Amino acid sequence: MLLNKSPAVELIDVWFKYLSSRDYVLKGLSIAINKGTSVAIMGANGSGKTTLLKHVVGLLRPQRGVVKVLGMDVQAVGFQEIARCVGFIPQNLNYMFFASSVRDELAITLRNFEYPDRLVKNRIELVAESIGIGDLLDEDPSTLSYGQLRLASIAIALSHDPEVVVIDEPTMGLDKRYREALAKIIRQLAEDGRTIIASSHDVEFVSKAFNEAALLNEGRITVYGGLREVLYEYTELVKARLTMPTVPKLFNELEKCFNTLSKPISVGEFLSIIMERLGDGRGCCRASD
Repeated sequence: MLLNKSPAVELIDVWFKYLSSRDYVLKGLSIAINKGTSVAIMGANGSGKTTLLKHVVGLLRPQRGVVKVLGMDVQAVGFQEIARCVGFIPQNLNYMFFASSVRDELAITLRNFEYPDRLVKNRIELVAESIGIGDLLDEDPSTLSYGQLRLASIAIALSHDPEVVVIDEPTMGLDKRYREALAKIIRQLAEDGRTIIASSHDVEFVSKAFNEAALLNEGRITVYGGLREVLYEYTELVKARLTMPTVPKLFNELEKCFNTLSKPISVGEFLSIIMERLGDGRGCCRASD
């Protein structure tokens, strides 16, 4: 599908520090994220990823600079107005669950956003089916695994149909099964035209789930673009205290063996290049090289 190139989220020269801190966490940070894309804000622990996301959802306000969401100046509108168009999933999922069942939790959220009672039941079932938690609707959240809670939290955030979805450290505590399920959901949300912004230091997950990535280092965005651009920026990844994902790292090691401008991200892309080079006799370095 063609992406709408107008910005969904803009941070312009944003400066922020906590009252307990001597130094700024965000230092003149600027980024414009287009509608209909999925972006991972990448950086080491403590780099300010969560702080950035809290500005997007209106939980924090900059000391200097401007934050816009769908054209609205976050400082000029109330938190409730931002919450109508932004679904937020925090790191700590305990903040999202208070009811005795997932169904009730979804119903409460929908009623808070003034959904008519006649539409609530159908909306709950539609969202639950899209996320794959239909069998969890009548379960008590306190009995669910962390992976199940993560999927339920995404259903809650999507329940009122926000245009922008913000997820703080989506893979924290997840095993391989739920990581794969979550990557699939993020890809589908982007295909459906939503804007997804997530913080992560999990480079392997980012390479599988997102369209774009941005490196956050020392309070500023140092690199922002498509995955093939960002995940091959070895020097900037090191500066941000991140490692290259497996496929780009391996391909960089073997790059002198290939006469190609390709930058594979997935295992399938990598194998395709290998097989193409082997097939035409150009795939291996000579022993004398």
